[in-house]
Amino acid sequence: MLNKIKKYTPYIVLAVALILLLIYTNTEKPKQITPPAGFTTSTGEESVVTTSPLDQTPGDTISSVEEANQNLEKTGQESLGKGFTVNRYTDKNSFLSFDIITNEETKVAAVIRPALTDQEKNITSFKEYYKVGTPEAVMYLSKSSVGTVHVYSSQGVAVVFEEYSGQVYNVATFDSMPLNQFKQVFSSMFQDIPDRSVY
Repeated sequence: MLNKIKKYTPYIVLAVALILLLIYTNTEKPKQITPPAGFTTSTGEESVVTTSPLDQTPGDTISSVEEANQNLEKTGQESLGKGFTVNRYTDKNSFLSFDIITNEETKVAAVIRPALTDQEKNITSFKEYYKVGTPEAVMYLSKSSVGTVHVYSSQGVAVVFEEYSGQVYNVATFDSMPLNQFKQVFSSMFQDIPDRSVY
């Protein structure tokens, strides 16, 4: 009997080791998705969203952005008032539209772009992926009946999405700033209450 046990000892040890390994791997905590590394903005803060190269341009001059991004074709320009201008571009490769807001010194104050990744295309997955938490303000698109805006001004991002479907329309990236400054920069685009005049 003892000889039979000795004969099967390596198999018993192997079976116990496999069972322990299975128990350990099944109880291991699931890995958290970590947001991509941010970049340091001109204010010294780290931005949360860096999907597009244009997300890294706040603080640069518009001419240096155009020079570095030869694929951008300018399609228009419009004054937003209070010293801000929106410069409209189309990417010649992807045909996506980008709005770059500049201040009086022609420095980039913000970039408004479409959602570019699967994680950005739905508000729930956007919040989970970038771990932005509760918005500092909830605003609404001006002159539109659809479009809720979650503002994270201290994290340098605002998200425009459709309330019921959760579909993200646009992502705005900018140097982190106080909420009142954000409202000044975006005053012609976003407002505190829904625009009832378009219903």
